[in-house]
Amino acid sequence: MVALTSLHELRALAHYYLLWQVVLPLVSVWCYSLLDSIFIGAGRGAEMRNSVVAVGYVLTLFSVPWIDT
Repeated sequence: MVALTSLHELRALAHYYLLWQVVLPLVSVWCYSLLDSIFIGAGRGAEMRNSVVAVGYVLTLFSVPWIDT
């Protein structure tokens, strides 16, 4: 069955990153639901922006070399 593409290289690459495609939505939901309700509800948009940028930068900094092995 060919769901979205018939290119075998693309399907192999998508299968390689399948774990990230499953894990990232489950992890990121906490950022949106918890931090949005706390910081935006309290009127602290700048703190939320800074924390998301800092955490996102650190996670990207440490995960990109690991993913690209």
